[in-house]
Amino acid sequence: MVRELILDRVYERGGVRLRPGLGLVVDAGAHVGILSLQAAQWADKVVALEADSVNHSLLEANVHRNRLDNVVSLNAALWAESVPALSFSRTHHSGGGRVSQAGTDSVRGISLDDLIGQFGPIDLLKIDIEGAEYEVFEAAQRLGEVREIVGELHIDSREDHRAGKLADLLSSSGFDVSIISEAELYGSDALSRVLANRHVLVGQSLVKILCVVYLLAPISKPIRAPGATYDLPILTARRL
Repeated sequence: MVRELILDRVYERGGVRLRPGLGLVVDAGAHVGILSLQAAQWADKVVALEADSVNHSLLEANVHRNRLDNVVSLNAALWAESVPALSFSRTHHSGGGRVSQAGTDSVRGISLDDLIGQFGPIDLLKIDIEGAEYEVFEAAQRLGEVREIVGELHIDSREDHRAGKLADLLSSSGFDVSIISEAELYGSDALSRVLANRHVLVGQSLVKILCVVYLLAPISKPIRAPGATYDLPILTARRL
């Protein structure tokens, strides 16, 4: 998380930047709020959605600890429709929970349209919602009120056609769309980005060293379990 969000700035790609003048930023799949805290330095308001209740409690603690009065945190999942309860399942790590029929927990679902209706047009929508992005965008009727989108796509090699259909949907809605592959994300310029951003992480020399070692190591990146069939490229969509 530190390498991706603080040092490598994985969501600042394809012309998308955290910058002065941002109005509303929505951080869907906020985890413990690292990106939300960064965005709060630039945006008028940040709405952070996190479905996992444990992560959400840490997100709220981080917002409180940093005394941010322009961040609204919601224990909710961005979904195709607004519903009082969705089945939600946790995985072995804190960043992998997802809406699932086999889930043993429940979480409120909120649609993109209703989110816009409640908070207004979105300058930047960041998504990391474990595959729910397809349902969310296919159901949305108010994409014209979103200026920029960036996020992690979840592509199973058995359903890779969905990514192309999503890109086509966003293109037809007036966005310039690009998909940045994992090979590009871990390419030779990743090290230069980490080194350029090292000053924003105060102290933590060991963390920085380990990030550099990981990027330089002659291994396949990212590290995955044998037999994994998914890819996690970054999608960017900017209104033309």
